[in-house]
Amino acid sequence: MSKISWDDDGSRLYETGCDRGVLFKKNGSTYSSGVAFNGLTSVSDSPSGAEANKVYADNMNYLTLYSVEEFGGSIEAYDSPDEFDECDGLLEVAPGVLISQQKRVGFGFSYRSLIGNDEVGSDYGYKIHLWWNCMATPSEHSHSTVNDSPEAETQSWEVTTTPINVDGYKPVSNMTIDSTRVDAALLAAFEKILYGSDNSDSTLMSPAEVIAFFKNGITLTLSEDTATVAVSSTVTVTATVTPTTATVSWSSSDTKVATVSNGVITGVGAGTATITASCGSVSATCEVTVTA
Repeated sequence: MSKISWDDDGSRLYETGCDRGVLFKKNGSTYSSGVAFNGLTSVSDSPSGAEANKVYADNMNYLTLYSVEEFGGSIEAYDSPDEFDECDGLLEVAPGVLISQQKRVGFGFSYRSLIGNDEVGSDYGYKIHLWWNCMATPSEHSHSTVNDSPEAETQSWEVTTTPINVDGYKPVSNMTIDSTRVDAALLAAFEKILYGSDNSDSTLMSPAEVIAFFKNGITLTLSEDTATVAVSSTVTVTATVTPTTATVSWSSSDTKVATVSNGVITGVGAGTATITASCGSVSATCEVTVTA
């Protein structure tokens, strides 16, 4: 047992800022690759509902019913990516010519807020906020004359969401990932999926995939442990990865013996080489023998 203490060194936490905005425009039931949402000045999470409705009977407060919880928010920025035009009800009818009051396209959104403490400031950690099934409502855009104290104009959008069914949980439309509480290797792998990498586009996983990712981690298996191929011939090894949206990178221990691209192994010279498939901190190997 230990005594409770308050405000210990390093335990005085706070949250501040917003950055790394990413827009995922909806394409039917899926999301397009993410694009940077630059110039964020403010993002607000605005949950609502869960209101108490008291029911009276037998001269008493018989029970209390609670309304359904909903999630919405707001985004304020100096600018928005071109891909957001359709989400804002704008349609380009000719190069640079936009008409308004058109069909609005749904989107997903991600941004980051910083976590600080009394010892290292805002470098202590961060939270990644994920929104799904978003719709932007019409908003006011005001412009004022340039004067002796000019200010850059911001734009703002109110956002509503429709929750997504997740087995074992109530439907959700937003999620928060705390870098100070999740496994660092898993977080690094997740960020490669969310933000993209040199070999893959930015991808927004579904709520169920995100939950499974952090509960179960990454699993990666290869269809073959060993393989044989002749010089100048190819053999294919298939990687099975969970979550399926994760990106697999390939490498060869000796490119003078064999090279590999997306699981297709090409024999270069007689000998043996180790083919490695990697996803984050998880990897699997196949020993390949190249015959003359």
